[in-house]
Amino acid sequence: MELTSAILELYIWGFLAALNWIFVWQVTTLKVHFLQVWLFVRRVRKKVYTPSDFEDYVFNNWGLLGELLCCPICLSHWTGAVFSGSLCYFFNGPIFLPIIAFFTYPVLIYFLIRKYIS
Repeated sequence: MELTSAILELYIWGFLAALNWIFVWQVTTLKVHFLQVWLFVRRVRKKVYTPSDFEDYVFNNWGLLGELLCCPICLSHWTGAVFSGSLCYFFNGPIFLPIIAFFTYPVLIYFLIRKYIS
């Protein structure tokens, strides 16, 4: 029974981390600031001020990666897998947990924050 509670604890911690990241990414201007730093480092002269400017620039210039960064459900797939995989690596979790998280976190995250991302 201890193994099951440990797996459930890793799942919940990964879910909360992914939920927090997706919520902050979609609701704040954090993504705009990341893009501004990226453009400054690359010495690209492009003004990006709002999340819609971010989406326009990334979607038009980065192809598939831009689409994945602009779609909250697509981004939550990979965010959930990364957080869950990191937790499994550092806390010796089962290898199947990131796979389960990859398919279940996006649905749960979407239903919790759909009010803010629409």
